[in-house]
Amino acid sequence: MPFRNVWAVRVRNPDDFTEGTFRTRKISNGVSILVGRLKTAPIGRVVQGYRFNTSRFKTRNQVINWLTVNKVKYIGIERPMNEQHAAVEKFRQVLSEVAERRT
Repeated sequence: MPFRNVWAVRVRNPDDFTEGTFRTRKISNGVSILVGRLKTAPIGRVVQGYRFNTSRFKTRNQVINWLTVNKVKYIGIERPMNEQHAAVEKFRQVLSEVAERRT
């Protein structure tokens, strides 16, 4: 799922991780990592993804360049959610909540 104002880069499948163990750590200006505990190795944390703030990384190519320079292998990049997309997602969430109340 896209995030607002953030490029999301996946390096491992989130299904490989124990739910509720994810933490975010800032590693440099505009770059954070998402770490969690693997289901197969519950001790220690492993990087699941990177987050790049759009205030510093305006384009996909800037993100790819950073990943290349830092020798990060990745399996996918999700573009940031824009204002219109955010409004649509919020509307869907409200509709879903209303539908749940009716049942």
